[in-house]
Amino acid sequence: MGGARQTARNMTATNETVAAGLRRAQDLAYRLLDRVEQLEIVRPGQTEKQISLDISRLAGEELGFESAWHENMIRSGPNTLLTFADALSDRTVEADDIVYADLGPIFQAHKADFARTWVLGDDADKHKITADARCDLERGMQRMRENPDMTGEDVYTMVGQMAAEAGWEYRAAIAGHIVGTVPDAEDAKFLDPDTRSEIVLMPGHTRRLSHPRPDGLRHHWVLEVHYVDTERKIGAFFEDIATV
Repeated sequence: MGGARQTARNMTATNETVAAGLRRAQDLAYRLLDRVEQLEIVRPGQTEKQISLDISRLAGEELGFESAWHENMIRSGPNTLLTFADALSDRTVEADDIVYADLGPIFQAHKADFARTWVLGDDADKHKITADARCDLERGMQRMRENPDMTGEDVYTMVGQMAAEAGWEYRAAIAGHIVGTVPDAEDAKFLDPDTRSEIVLMPGHTRRLSHPRPDGLRHHWVLEVHYVDTERKIGAFFEDIATV
């Protein structure tokens, strides 16, 4: 009994440590995005690749950026219809564009994963799709926190329903995935079609969000909300850690 209690205490401490590290990493990510906005790094005349380089440089100079667990994804104009699975492009940002950034920096061996969308002009539809996606990200994360027995498939269905209610299209293949420390043996599952659905919020993911990792620790989940209007060729993408 004493050994069991000690294991439980250690498990709690480890879970708390991971959660605290992810919160620190995400807080730094928020600071990075705030600085991107203050410095107007996303602006007309810049290419998507130049914006990506400028963001990485800023993260290194000001926030102790170590490396990234996935490459920066900057999408502008009609490219905002594209997802992470699509090839990188290098479009030049134009006036009145809509732009999103999907970033995955590593801070102190913990992954951050976040996305934000900006509208550079006054286009009402671009502002609405951005506001709706941002709002539904918050709504979705709250539901995930309140309902840990949801499955990954439930989360995917939830995002699709929110998109339909707001009047937007939802064509993403996934609605999120796990996030954690570096290195993480679970990452290998991303590349295996037989295990990918265990760690990605998608159709076929029938495990509960509360299902533990193989090492007994809790999973942490990122929620992704990507709404599009294929007729107008615009999209808005927001992403954040839902479970810390």
